[in-house]
Amino acid sequence: MKNILKYIGFVVLAGLLLTTFNACEEENDYDYNKIVPKIVGGISGPSVVLATGAKDEVYKVLHRGGSTFTWSVTGADATVTLDPEFSSIANIRFNQSSVDKAAVVTVTETTMAGLTASATYDVSLSAFTPLTWDDFVGTWAGEDEDGPVSFEVTKGDAENSIVINTDANGVPGLFYGIYAGWGEAFQPGFGNEGNAVVDVDLATGDLTIAPQYWGQTLPGPYDYFLYGSGYYNGPVMTLTYSMNFDDTYSDDYYVYTTVFTKQ
Repeated sequence: MKNILKYIGFVVLAGLLLTTFNACEEENDYDYNKIVPKIVGGISGPSVVLATGAKDEVYKVLHRGGSTFTWSVTGADATVTLDPEFSSIANIRFNQSSVDKAAVVTVTETTMAGLTASATYDVSLSAFTPLTWDDFVGTWAGEDEDGPVSFEVTKGDAENSIVINTDANGVPGLFYGIYAGWGEAFQPGFGNEGNAVVDVDLATGDLTIAPQYWGQTLPGPYDYFLYGSGYYNGPVMTLTYSMNFDDTYSDDYYVYTTVFTKQ
């Protein structure tokens, strides 16, 4: 019985060794010229970019094992940094520009056999004009879904923030028409008292209204919460902002996108 088991084990081991040898032989004999390079699905990434010179934009293609990918940009100055793990992903930083430009991103796939395929992607670069903190301070005006609105902006207490203030009657600059129509005014001592605190990245143009207890109004009382985001470019702010009734921010009761211009 012991000899039979030894024999069976020997046969199984020999079979495994033969299979492994054949697999290695097939791999060594594989014709890599059969791999047809193709950028499947093309390039994905933002097609409209604010040319701040301070922010990387991510572009990618479908990765294929064994292939390498090279990236380039024409039509505008830019820095290309490949993802350390996958060359099919590129972080591209377009230089700051004071004029609009049309850039073209190109990626080339090279297979293990040296065969290549390329794809291009058009990117519209918008000129960027940076502001200083003093530039933000003052009157801004725009028109939301309810009509014309204006408000005063001051520098915030936080290092990188500004404040969109309520008017003398406690009516907020954001959603002004709604609160004026409701006859509600924000009260002292509750949250931000109707003022909206906006974090500003001067270099990238990014604006962030972090989730915040906006305040409490009368008659009511009613509590309100606010969050949003956007960007600035020169004396123009574009903001998308949401009104909520609780701090779970699970129900955006009103959502506005408004363009405000410095007066």
